[in-house]
Amino acid sequence: MIVESERLSESTRKLDITMPIVYHLAMNKKRHENQYSQTDFRPLYIMIGIMAVGAILWLYGEVKIVKAIEPISPAGMPIQAPVMPVATPKPPIAYNAPPYIVAQIKSLFGEDTQNILTIVGTCENETWDQTRTNTNRNGTKDWGIGQVNDANSKLCSGLDFKNSWKENIDCMHRIYKSQGLSAWSCSHTVGIDPFYMRSK
Repeated sequence: MIVESERLSESTRKLDITMPIVYHLAMNKKRHENQYSQTDFRPLYIMIGIMAVGAILWLYGEVKIVKAIEPISPAGMPIQAPVMPVATPKPPIAYNAPPYIVAQIKSLFGEDTQNILTIVGTCENETWDQTRTNTNRNGTKDWGIGQVNDANSKLCSGLDFKNSWKENIDCMHRIYKSQGLSAWSCSHTVGIDPFYMRSK
């Protein structure tokens, strides 16, 4: 009986010693299980937070860099960039040509308007007179505003270039399209060799 009692007391003592250990291990295990189950997403949240803070700092830094690049006067005020003047195209030198003739030439000759005005206005027909004629050494005649030569009659067929100032300019344009500015003997005034020099 005494032996049995001693065995019981010894096993109770062992149980008393081992129970707290088992309980402690069980609680630790449970705590660790809870910890892992509750914090599985914590690294993800931390990473997202770091990225968000990094993005905000980067954007703020870009704004500060842009602002720092702006030139500052000694008084601390931003320096305004100078306004560059826009070049306005100069009107062509008309050499006393009536505006309606200039407009017609410009509508047909475009970029070469100034060259035609120079060739006619300084050499071919300074008066811009449609009735003006010139007889050449070879017997041919030059007619009207653009001093269209008889040799170009075929090129200007259907146009009354001898009497109409407008059709004379239309004829000039056909000649220009076919032969260029060198068709006029006064093309040297714009730095282009005339036809008679090119044939030599």
